[in-house]
Amino acid sequence: MQPLLKDAEIQLLNLFQSGKFDEAERVALSNIKTSPEHLLSWKILGVIYLQKGLFKKSIKINKKIIEIDPSDAEGYCYLGSSYKLLGQSSKAIKYFLKAVNLKENYSDAILNLANTQAELSKYEDAHISFKKYIALNPKNSNAIFQLGITLDKMEKFEEASDVYLRAYQLNYKNPELLFNLATSLMKSEKNEEALKFYDLYNSINSKNWKSFSNMAYIYFQQGKKDEAIKYLDKAARLEPNHPSVIIKSLLIKEITTQDSLFKKAYELFYKKETLFTEKQRVNLAFNIAKIYESEKDFRKAFEFYDRANFMARNLNPYDVKNDILKFDRIKKLYMVIEGVKPKIKPSLKSQIPIFILGMPRSGTSLIEQIITSHNNVYGAGELGFLTSCFDHFIKNTEQLDLNNLLRFRDCYLEAISQLSDNRFITDKLPHNFRLIGFIYKAIPEAKIIYVSRDPGAICWGNFKQNFEKDQLGYSNNLQDTVKFYNLHKDLMNFWAETYSREIIECNYDRLTNNSEVEIKNLINNLGLDWDENCLSPERNSKIVFTASNQQVKKKIYKNSSKSWKKFKPFLGNLFDELY
Repeated sequence: MQPLLKDAEIQLLNLFQSGKFDEAERVALSNIKTSPEHLLSWKILGVIYLQKGLFKKSIKINKKIIEIDPSDAEGYCYLGSSYKLLGQSSKAIKYFLKAVNLKENYSDAILNLANTQAELSKYEDAHISFKKYIALNPKNSNAIFQLGITLDKMEKFEEASDVYLRAYQLNYKNPELLFNLATSLMKSEKNEEALKFYDLYNSINSKNWKSFSNMAYIYFQQGKKDEAIKYLDKAARLEPNHPSVIIKSLLIKEITTQDSLFKKAYELFYKKETLFTEKQRVNLAFNIAKIYESEKDFRKAFEFYDRANFMARNLNPYDVKNDILKFDRIKKLYMVIEGVKPKIKPSLKSQIPIFILGMPRSGTSLIEQIITSHNNVYGAGELGFLTSCFDHFIKNTEQLDLNNLLRFRDCYLEAISQLSDNRFITDKLPHNFRLIGFIYKAIPEAKIIYVSRDPGAICWGNFKQNFEKDQLGYSNNLQDTVKFYNLHKDLMNFWAETYSREIIECNYDRLTNNSEVEIKNLINNLGLDWDENCLSPERNSKIVFTASNQQVKKKIYKNSSKSWKKFKPFLGNLFDELY
């Protein structure tokens, strides 16, 4: 068997590189006939079949390449590409991984691997692969863009916006990139930046209703209703019947039951064949209920609140027994470290967290708005850091000791240190009430405000709000809401046995009835100097992304805790055990 002459290889490469695939195929087949293990001919043949869409033939060829040389990374990469194009992505990943294992910095294989992992929703894996590829190719804007999309899918919106910004600096003319950047900024609550990039996007593409719809929502969150309606109308002109546009119109505009838009929404809710997803129908029902409530038709409002929650419960099943077990577990974990006394000397430079906690709808958003009106306080909103640090260093640890508490402390303080240079920083995640004992053990300098309110107002407020969060599944059923409320009270009594002096209790009803005295007491209890801004929380320009965002933009008003009693005729004796 004679080896091929160099001239024959050069001829084959020239034909292939000039795009003369048919001639190159004939030469490659002739070469293989003369020299059956001529690797270059097999490789070019495999790529030609891949280019022609003959994927099964390409697979056969690339398997032959691997047979000839099991260490050939390109053969594995092209084999993976053939399987991917045939729709067999799981098999493709196997061969891309093999190619990367054989050739660590093989860019094409790494990128193919990343794209295929993302396609199969293996976002954690895709995240790693994209980062590896970008480290080798830092100016590939498309790969950076794809990394941003992957981070979006992982709901890491702040990271995604940073990545999109890098891609934008390399390729500022990509409209899809601009839209994604603006949207991730919106989701990470960087609203002024989001609006800027939506404006840039609209200057390139003025026909995307989603851009106008998102801008309308941002302006609505900011309390700029006229601007919100302006952009919502632009979205409606482009997509008047889109479920999202209809839902936002019901939310933002002052709609009555006599308006044509309300009648359309009502009809669509009952229509069997509709573009609305079940989640959108839930949202629609909540908004219809609110309109009936605004017109004091409480029977009809209750009917739609009940329907909305019934549908939401089917989407997000809940069993109160799971929370009973979780709360019991928290008590037992705390008893393990109850006697542990860490010797902690807080740094004068580190942030002091102010935890604002309690039941959702107890008034935590108003308290946050009051406190963050203070010049020395940064409002971080509802953070998930405490729970994630707790789960990592305490909840899932078989043996608890002092080191667990110190790691829990460092984990949380490091996370909030990235947010602001302010000395005081608020964390307003209501369900942090579950971890009060652990906070005081690990972060003794922390301030904890427990917000209480009329229990009927809290339970009804939870039921009538569309939270769309899995951890608030109890709110979709009044009986479960009452049971969860009582679980929360029992746990608060457990914490009060040890920390009654440390916990700052703020009663929403007392605060709204005697706001100046109560606010001054609150600021004093936090150890803050008095700031007159705290008496006018409605002027606080900081955005509140909670169910209460519109309420906290109004002046403090009295007697809101009594509004649930309008629905008392429809509640039976459900709330009796609350009082």
